[in-house]
Order: sequence, then structure tokens, then C-alpha cells
Amino acid sequence: MVQARSPESGPDEIQPTGSTDWAPLDDWLLRLGVVTELFSEVEMQTKMFDRPVYLRERKDLVLEITNLHDAIDFLEEWSKGNRDIIHDATLKTCYLAHDGHKPVQVARDALRAFAKKKGILVKAPAVLPWMIKAKSGGGRISP
Repeated sequence: MVQARSPESGPDEIQPTGSTDWAPLDDWLLRLGVVTELFSEVEMQTKMFDRPVYLRERKDLVLEITNLHDAIDFLEEWSKGNRDIIHDATLKTCYLAHDGHKPVQVARDALRAFAKKKGILVKAPAVLPWMIKAKSGGGRISP
């Protein structure tokens, strides 16, 4: 119920103005949320790379970059002291692809060229972690 002040009422007196049905608005907002989630999912799928790019972050850590969001995050986290014109051009290319002004493949190629120039590009692992067969027994101890 919405309440309003009448000119005759005092500053602390609130009078009801009638009943308001918020159900249509709630229903519309719910549908808007579903549509927004759907568009977000479609947007994410269209920004996926056709093949991942593997980058060495540290000696024992290889990052798998599979989409524009990961690429942009990686480039944004790059040390400010190590940024140069190649970094700036790569980041700009990724943002242009994110906004739909360039193909996603162009951004992937720019990221690979950047990584190769910096010496952090890694070939795809011959055996991916999910391909490794688990040891039998599941860690149970036999008597």
C-alpha cells in the first residue's frame, strides 16, 4: 500500500492513498532477469576462443586462456612496469573484440603474438590433466 502526506496533516501523519498491485512489475522484473541471463550466456559463448592459449605465469604454473574475459583479465593484471606498446595494442584489440568491433580470433592471435614476444607462450600440453587416469583403489588402504 502506498502512503502519502496530505497538506492538512502534520509532518508525522501519513495517510494511505489506496492499494497498489506490484505483481505485474514483479513478473516483468523476473522475466527481465531470465532474459538478461540468457543474453549473458549467449554473449559468453560468442567470446570463446576456438582453441585455448596456454601461457606460463610461473615456473610450475601454466594458465589456460579460453575466452576474451580471461585474456583481458590476464592483460589487466600484467605488471605496470613491464607494459609496453605491444601490451597496450593487445589489450586494445581484446577490448575491441569484446565490444564486437573485431573478431574474437583476431584477439586470440594478438594474445598469442604478445605471449610469444614475451617468451611465455606454451604449446598445448600433450596430456591434459583431465585425461590422466586416476590410480586404482582411490587411496584406500588394504589390510
